[in-house]
Amino acid sequence: MRVWIALPIAMILFITSWFVYFNPDFVDDVIENSANGDDTDESYTLNVQSNENWLVLVIDFQDKRSNTGKEMETAESLIHGENGVSNYLTEMVAGKSTFNFEFYGDVLNAEFAVGDYGVDVDGVRDAGTESSGGANGLAIEAITQASNNGVNWEDFDLNSDEIVDRLLILHTGGVQEDGGNSNELWSHFGHLENELKFNGSLIKTYAMAGLKSNIGTIAHEMLHSFGAADLYAVHDELPQDNWKGVGDFDIMASGNWAENSLGESRPVLPMAATMNLMGIDRYEEILIDDIGSHNEVKYELKPMSDSGTAYRVELSENEFLWLEYRQQSGLDSELPGSGLLVSIEDKDVGNISLNNVNRDSENPYLKIVEADGNSGLITGSNSGESSDLFLNGSKLGNNGFEIRERYGELVSWSIEIENMSDEKIILNFKTGELPIISVVAYEHEFLDGEPFHIDIEAKENCNLNAELFSDDSRILRLESELQIGENEVYGVWDGPRNSDSGQIFGILKCGETNQLNVKFSWKSIGNRIDTDFFEGTIHYEEVSEIIIPLKFEGNLSRTYQLEFVGPLERIANSPNKVTLAPGDELIVTIDPQGLLSPGMYARGHIVLHDGLYEHGIEVVLQSEFIEGQSFFSKYVGSPGQLIAISLALGGLWFILSISNTTKTEIKSEDELEENVPEDIYY
Repeated sequence: MRVWIALPIAMILFITSWFVYFNPDFVDDVIENSANGDDTDESYTLNVQSNENWLVLVIDFQDKRSNTGKEMETAESLIHGENGVSNYLTEMVAGKSTFNFEFYGDVLNAEFAVGDYGVDVDGVRDAGTESSGGANGLAIEAITQASNNGVNWEDFDLNSDEIVDRLLILHTGGVQEDGGNSNELWSHFGHLENELKFNGSLIKTYAMAGLKSNIGTIAHEMLHSFGAADLYAVHDELPQDNWKGVGDFDIMASGNWAENSLGESRPVLPMAATMNLMGIDRYEEILIDDIGSHNEVKYELKPMSDSGTAYRVELSENEFLWLEYRQQSGLDSELPGSGLLVSIEDKDVGNISLNNVNRDSENPYLKIVEADGNSGLITGSNSGESSDLFLNGSKLGNNGFEIRERYGELVSWSIEIENMSDEKIILNFKTGELPIISVVAYEHEFLDGEPFHIDIEAKENCNLNAELFSDDSRILRLESELQIGENEVYGVWDGPRNSDSGQIFGILKCGETNQLNVKFSWKSIGNRIDTDFFEGTIHYEEVSEIIIPLKFEGNLSRTYQLEFVGPLERIANSPNKVTLAPGDELIVTIDPQGLLSPGMYARGHIVLHDGLYEHGIEVVLQSEFIEGQSFFSKYVGSPGQLIAISLALGGLWFILSISNTTKTEIKSEDELEENVPEDIYY
């Protein structure tokens, strides 16, 4: 090949090879995304649509073949019965959507026995035997059989994105969550480990329950398809207390177990915050700034079970107070009581898309403001009672039951229940002097020697001054000339701390004018972790350990609770609590459990908790691309690096193919004939 052609091509290949080898993530990400799909697929859901169309599949087991007619009749009764799932969903959306259910004509037949799919292994629910694939394998069998027999999946793609949105699988076995044994299946909303595609339609998710499940459980799992999250402590390792989440007031907590006096399933409605997650428009905003200072406005609330509307008040950024009239009638007939249900939602807590929210009573995503003040839901002494609801004459806000936003700031308004009847509640909403400053962030944890720090947003210039009192007998002084916008303010203590934690309280002023009544918690800590990313290699079959180097602020030890989130959760194993100090590493055991193949990625987060503090470390693990991690694979640890070497070899080929015409001799025909080997014939 001529030099002027080969040399530029070779140089391009060499340069590209060098870049790819030392920056393999670019290529690896492309390969990973094409192989595993987008990370967000793990949490694919679609809000409630105006026209809902569900496919219902019924499947039996090899050891419990069914009577097709009887099982299909049971399934239709669960959905279309007088108090069935269809009626529940229709009333939940106040008639704003229609729900159609298409039942596949015959009972499908699973290949294995029910215990093969439902057996729990090493604490993993429904892990199943290797041959069955567990609950996921059962779902794949049902979907594949239905598809082979002519299901039109496009009918269940509600937003025309080529993804099936609504699929309910009902099996004929027992259900573990309702007294079943450890070999039976838990009802759940699941994501297929390997997505299925039939005639251009992609199937990612499904809801699964049993014909022996109650109406509440079936509806609960289906609501996950709309974007609802579990509102009890889903993850067993967190929290370390007995808190009940929002208890019997929401179907996404223990409200799915509500029953009438005959023992019949009567699940309660979702709370207004849950409805909002699902895209159900059943609330209005109360805008404090629009009301203004020293004003009163009356609001009416109809029962949510009578197509009522809730109200929402912003407390701080992404934090809201919800007001809704819950009455023991209609779908809410089995509530603990009737009255004004008040709750606080903090969208900055947890991860809705990963169904990882109400895990910790000290830092909840959604909590009930318990009118009786006994914190029964928090402590786990009850799952909700009538005294948790506010009744006639009740007051809350800056008068009566105190309402403070996440940073400890007392609200500048009050709410009084002026009148409550079976038909409606009348609220009197009254504002005081609206402050010109607000707390937008503060660090409640301190290393030894760190100053108190708070961020304050000002609508006007303000000469901030305050003396705040700590319950360890100290005074914190704050002084600053605040400008319009966000300001950093540092406090000065009058002495050393006398305890490891406590509260600071007092009034923030602009000049001599009171602005905010605040109550801050504080805590002395040994360290903070700065590490936020780890990437490593693991064996795709054998149990191994990853060792994560940690960077710290601070010089002392600290105890953290560990939580694994995302796909990493399936293969990671570690003690729930670890005590870490500067110089320590975080060691996590990885058990692939047959879920990995060579070159496959496992992503997720390790979340370290301590009270209100949480810190996430993003983890990217790749199973060995070449089994055994030989000397060669030590330097070729990813597909990107293999491609880099291929590019380099290509460049070398072009270099070697350059012809040298200056040394070429023209030989005579006789000389050419003399050089022909004797074993070559033409």
